[in-house]
Amino acid sequence: MSYRIYEQLQDANASVLNRCQARVTAFFFLLAAVLIGMTAQPVAAAPFYAAQTTFGRDVSGSAPVFTSGSQNHPPGTFDPFSSLDYSIREGSAKAGPGVLGARAVVDLYFPEAFPFFSSWVGNVSSSARFIVDDLVLSGPAGTVSGTLQLHLSGGASANAVLLGATSSAGRASASVSIGGAISGPSFNSSFLGSMSVVDDTSGGPQTTTSGILASGPGLISIPLNNVPVGVPLMLDLHLSTHAHAIVFGTGFSGWDNVAATGYSSFFDTLTFNTNGPVFLLPDGYTADSLSAEIHDNVFVPEASSFTLLSLGGATLLCIARRRTCRGSLRL
Repeated sequence: MSYRIYEQLQDANASVLNRCQARVTAFFFLLAAVLIGMTAQPVAAAPFYAAQTTFGRDVSGSAPVFTSGSQNHPPGTFDPFSSLDYSIREGSAKAGPGVLGARAVVDLYFPEAFPFFSSWVGNVSSSARFIVDDLVLSGPAGTVSGTLQLHLSGGASANAVLLGATSSAGRASASVSIGGAISGPSFNSSFLGSMSVVDDTSGGPQTTTSGILASGPGLISIPLNNVPVGVPLMLDLHLSTHAHAIVFGTGFSGWDNVAATGYSSFFDTLTFNTNGPVFLLPDGYTADSLSAEIHDNVFVPEASSFTLLSLGGATLLCIARRRTCRGSLRL
């Protein structure tokens, strides 16, 4: 009797164990299916935006950002008798889905002598950045080569002039730079370019360009080789502007009859190509990024993205108060 009870208990334990094993197996099959379903689609994480300028606060986050700041001296600050002098130093920056903007201005104007002062200088830097990690190139092969197309609008100018008989001198410069990278599994491709304009009172303006900005603003083509297909990629893009101006005297009288302006305005704006595909790819390939608002290889920004473009006012490519802008490069 006791042996039969023992057998019945063994059978019951085996039945319970089999049911538990079946449920555990089913759970792991379900978990595997869920994980496979998740990894089959690009992981859409929150984008990162950042903006900063010299006299404003640094801002960053997962939503579009904007910052601005200034440190200006109104007319009469240095010369209460003529009230014609002024000093302007200001900047702004913004970052949104597929959109970056930055602006930096330094403007110094001193029409009369300022004793005991040897020089007056201004520097402003502004920068913007965005990072997305859900860019996916799709197509039949495991890798593909193509071209990333960006567009830069704006201009840089530098102006340093003597306005009459004087022993003073001045110098001004303005610059813009673009950098970034696309990275993924066993892949990284970076790019960089810059443009600058320099002017001083002893000579004419000089312009230099390099890298992806060798041809100046406008359509920027960046070649990419053997980019992984079908996996999420990270795209990091940043824009920087800088403006500098200095006036200085060579005698007891200090500086007089001199003006210097550095102006780098690329607030409207660095973006993906809007007059064609974002990537030039072979037939059968396309690109998508929900965070960067790239759909089927076309940049389709929402209205909220372009709302940022109105911030900061209209873009001025050269401040030329009381003088002619001599050195500039713009589009």
